[in-house]
Amino acid sequence: MPIGSSTAPCVLSSAIYHLLQIPSCITKAQGEIDSAIGNNEFTHAYPVQLSYCTGIVRESLRLSAAAPGFNIEPLPDTQPSSRIRKPFKPERIVGETYENLPARAKKWFGNGKRVCYGKSYAFVWSVIVLVMLLKEADFGLADSSYKFKQNGWLDLRPVGFEVKIKPRVE
Repeated sequence: MPIGSSTAPCVLSSAIYHLLQIPSCITKAQGEIDSAIGNNEFTHAYPVQLSYCTGIVRESLRLSAAAPGFNIEPLPDTQPSSRIRKPFKPERIVGETYENLPARAKKWFGNGKRVCYGKSYAFVWSVIVLVMLLKEADFGLADSSYKFKQNGWLDLRPVGFEVKIKPRVE
C-alpha cells in the first residue's frame, strides 16, 4: 500500500465533514487561501503560508485519529480533560499554541515501532489536497440529515458520508 493512501483520504473526508458543520471555518480557510495564493498557480511554497488550513488538518487528525490502534491515550487520572471531546476548532492547533503542545499530543499517526513511516508525506499531502479543494470548489452535504459515524480497522473513515461539489464562485 503506498504511503498516505489510506490515512490521508480518511483525514480529508473527516476534515470536510467538520468544515461543513461550521461554515465560518470554510470561509476563513478560503479567505486565507485567496489572500496567500490568489489567482496564482499553487506551488510547494504556499503551504507554509497557510497556517489555518494546516490547523484544519491537525484538528481533523485530533478528532479522527489516522491510526487509532497505535495511539497512546493519556491516563485518566493525570489528564482528566482528555476524555472530553472538544469541538472542532482549527485555531486551537496553530502557531505557538501548537508548538507548546507536548509531543505526546501530536502522535496522530501512531507511536514507537508502529508509527506510520509515511506520516510526513501523508500530512503534507493532506494539507495540499485540502487547500486545492477549498481553492477550487464549494461543498455541501448530500444528505442534510447525515449523522457522523466512523469505522475502520486501521484508520477511521466517515461511513456513508457524501458531499455535493460545485465550482467555487469567488
